[in-house]
Amino acid sequence: MMRKPQHPYIEALVVREFSQMSSNWRSSETAQLYLNRHNIPGDLDIDTRALVRHIRKVGSLRGVVATDGTPAEQLIHEAKNYPRWLGRNWPAA
Repeated sequence: MMRKPQHPYIEALVVREFSQMSSNWRSSETAQLYLNRHNIPGDLDIDTRALVRHIRKVGSLRGVVATDGTPAEQLIHEAKNYPRWLGRNWPAA
């Protein structure tokens, strides 16, 4: 039997399209409710293929996803102070 994780392992969700419907019969809530319950921000209508091409061209970058109207200056400050990614184990694209 597969165990449910105790907490989600993502910090944000960036997608092109996001379905508001639960399509799995085992679902007990929508994905949006799950993200809200765990305070995970999401960014919709992003051209993810262009984003991946950009990352492959210039390398990985630090960034912040916010949906609460935080001023850009504060988000830039947070991104610049986020820990560097060197030596971290990231999944392959």
